[in-house]
Amino acid sequence: LDRRKGQLLFVEAAAHVCRAVEEARFFVVGSLVGDQRYLLDIRSRLRDLGLENKVVLVGPVDHATAWMHSFDVCCVPSQTEALSVAGLEAMALGRPVVATRVDGNPEAVIDGETGLLCNPSDSKDLASKLVRLLRDATLRQQLGVRARARADEMFDIRATGRHLAE
Repeated sequence: LDRRKGQLLFVEAAAHVCRAVEEARFFVVGSLVGDQRYLLDIRSRLRDLGLENKVVLVGPVDHATAWMHSFDVCCVPSQTEALSVAGLEAMALGRPVVATRVDGNPEAVIDGETGLLCNPSDSKDLASKLVRLLRDATLRQQLGVRARARADEMFDIRATGRHLAE
């Protein structure tokens, strides 16, 4: 749990999304250990926004792949991110990614092709990208297919091995 990962931005965006897509549900998967003051801030904001039944702080899981398979969209709201492993895993599973336009995210996520990029620290922009994908199953599917191809192209073990050997 780290402010740089943008979980609070995700919560703020979820509030905007829920106004547009009432049935939307959100899951924060991963460790809740770390900055405990930040966790209190997140829980407080969830209460303030009335999102306790819409946003679930799952915590760590043994099989993240199963969780990612259940998502329509993967969100990487980081304020700084060398290269998001979760985003790459989602892409490898054919899930479109909505990520902040910071550091390594634009290297992996091609805006409008394998996912959507939003402005960092802008919950309304993040929400608009999420709403766009939640409302458009065809676009989600197209971006997911391209995301899978991009993940294979960039990180396939055979291609990476050949590249390293060169």
